[in-house]
Amino acid sequence: MAGMQSLKALEELFLNDVTLGTKTFQSLATLPNLKKLHLNDTTVQIDASTEVIRFEKLGSLSLNNTTSANRFVGRIEAPQLIQLSLVSCNMYDDDIAFISRFSELRQLDLSENPIQGETLIELSALPIQTLMMQNTALTDRGLSGFSNWKGLFSLYLTASPFDGSGFGECPNLSIQNLNLGQINLSEEGVNALSKTHGTEWLILVGAGLPSGSIQRLVSHLPLKHLAIDGAHLTTEQLPTSVSSETLRGISIHDAMPKQLQYVDRFESIEGVTLVECRLTTEAAKTLAQSSRLKRLAIRDCTLSNEALQILTTSETLQNISLQGRGIDQLDQEIVHEARPVLEIEFQGLGGL
Repeated sequence: MAGMQSLKALEELFLNDVTLGTKTFQSLATLPNLKKLHLNDTTVQIDASTEVIRFEKLGSLSLNNTTSANRFVGRIEAPQLIQLSLVSCNMYDDDIAFISRFSELRQLDLSENPIQGETLIELSALPIQTLMMQNTALTDRGLSGFSNWKGLFSLYLTASPFDGSGFGECPNLSIQNLNLGQINLSEEGVNALSKTHGTEWLILVGAGLPSGSIQRLVSHLPLKHLAIDGAHLTTEQLPTSVSSETLRGISIHDAMPKQLQYVDRFESIEGVTLVECRLTTEAAKTLAQSSRLKRLAIRDCTLSNEALQILTTSETLQNISLQGRGIDQLDQEIVHEARPVLEIEFQGLGGL
């Protein structure tokens, strides 16, 4: 790090796969314009007796897969820090207290750490808007720690061991974007989740759900968008049509043709996004015959020219957007043959 002090104009620094000690961090702290610091796959060696190191303008700090990251976080001051990433840093619940000192923090990523969540309440006073805790050890007891959080906009909790019953301790929880992908929700968990407030975007891709869960959640939450997968498009989840005053769009991942027939059971939707689905001519007919569908986005799906041609016969569709693998094999002349009010976009391809 010799000569680092001379880099007075430096605003962003990446240091990967290195070992850094106290003197190095003290040198970094002297950089007057340093705003973003990325220390990934790094080993931190700071003695507990080290005086606090102050970074005056640091706004973003990434310590992903960094050994002894908690020691560094515990020995610094960063009054302007708004973004902190501590992915896979072997952080435990006792390390949460260090984070509470960053009074301006807006975005926090604690994914892939053995955090159970019992000390999350210590962060409730921070102005955090986005929290990512994917693939952690979060329990339902820890989930209840969100009961006093205010202003949280997005919460990502995928692939964690809780069953959702902890939402029952958060009756005033209001989160607009909630990701519960790959979570096995229990009956109690679904009931508790349906009684929360404010969730507008709900992601359940890969989640395990009791029968009727989709219908209950759509009916009770003020959802605007729902993301599910083909396994959720069944009679058990949608025994009858479901109506919602707010739901306008759904994303469907990894669905087979017969599963797509359930799309029409969502009575209020105007937009559908298909991701990695098999869109046969029969499935295309089902979508084309929908009386409400106005927007269709197709991402990395199996799709033939015949199926695309069938989609263009829809009397209600106003926009079809195609992106990802296979679209370069489709006949782009279909665009010119479609109804004038139907816009077809081949995203990622030129010449249209």
